[in-house]
Amino acid sequence: MTGHQVVQPRQDSPRILRLMPAFFILHTLIWTLLPFIFHANLQRDQIEGFAWGYEWQWGYAKHPPLWAWCLEATTFLTGRPQAFAAYILGALSGTGAFYFIWRLGQRLASPIGAALSGLMLEGILYLNFRTVDFNANVVLLPLWAAAGLMLHKAVADHRQRDWIGLGVVLALGLYGKYVTGILIAAMVIFLLVDPVARRRLFSIKPWIGVAAALLCLLPHVLWLVSHGLQPVDYALARTGASSSLLGHITQPIIFLAKQLPEVLGFMILGALLIWKQGAGYRQALWRRYPDRALARMEQRMVMMLAAGPLIITALICAAMGKPFVAAWGLPMFCFWGLAFVMLAPPVSETGLVRFLRAMPVVIAFIMIGFAVYYSLLPEWRNRPSKTQ
Repeated sequence: MTGHQVVQPRQDSPRILRLMPAFFILHTLIWTLLPFIFHANLQRDQIEGFAWGYEWQWGYAKHPPLWAWCLEATTFLTGRPQAFAAYILGALSGTGAFYFIWRLGQRLASPIGAALSGLMLEGILYLNFRTVDFNANVVLLPLWAAAGLMLHKAVADHRQRDWIGLGVVLALGLYGKYVTGILIAAMVIFLLVDPVARRRLFSIKPWIGVAAALLCLLPHVLWLVSHGLQPVDYALARTGASSSLLGHITQPIIFLAKQLPEVLGFMILGALLIWKQGAGYRQALWRRYPDRALARMEQRMVMMLAAGPLIITALICAAMGKPFVAAWGLPMFCFWGLAFVMLAPPVSETGLVRFLRAMPVVIAFIMIGFAVYYSLLPEWRNRPSKTQ
């Protein structure tokens, strides 16, 4: 092909699908071994989770129970709390998010686009560097990504099992951390705004899904009421002291600005992928549907999942005028790769080669940064790290 003609993906493009399992395995190995090498001890959240999980409660004073349950479950395999088990859980959380986003991409994009929607996320620190501290934020990564997949299945296929699956996954997300309520709010807005999705609400199937979610949550809700909403009080206390009137403007900006270093690698990979396309054959990353209503529904869904949680969080922060913890944004970037693939023009073979060459470099820089942060930086600052 010559010129700027856009064509459908070549017949050999599914070959990249065979590369994804190798990527999943490599990611899990890297982010299990790095903390095992450089950490002298577990992070504080992991130690706390092991201590809490021993009792198998329906809730704890600071957080819902899922993350502590996961840590305690590893003791059945190892006989006692083990550091490497916590590291594996963190690495698998990131890998799980990659997998579910890739699966969602297979429903929405070309094989190349589906792979890129997952691979690009390796440039986001929240899905690698930060997962070494398996905590109530990290446990949300695969659950948020799985919820996006189940939402598309529920709306597009409209099967009862998919609506129930969506309800159960979101309930598990709330068992992980209440910030999942922001994802639920974004999904509700999408279901109300999009015509195709809104029509589904006139069926009983979504409401059976809601009932399944409420049934799953009932034990925790009963615990929460009987213990005076302790985790809610803790979350409100973590927002910090009330700021001045100007804080209603500055605090959401500060929260969003703190996310920028976390996504720098993602932005570099995206820029290299579409920079200087040139003439010649191009790969279409997004599928084209003859049904325009369905196509628009999927576009609205992806944009709401990618941007909605951040916007809603910023608005809440603005309304409260209080500083928010930057790490609360950790699960909110799962759908950024998919949004990029949706918005990007068809990419050239040169761009794909440039991306694949740059990706190991970005990963290497993140790994070096991790080693420096946990080995050299404490020496330079003359102050031990949390794991020391």
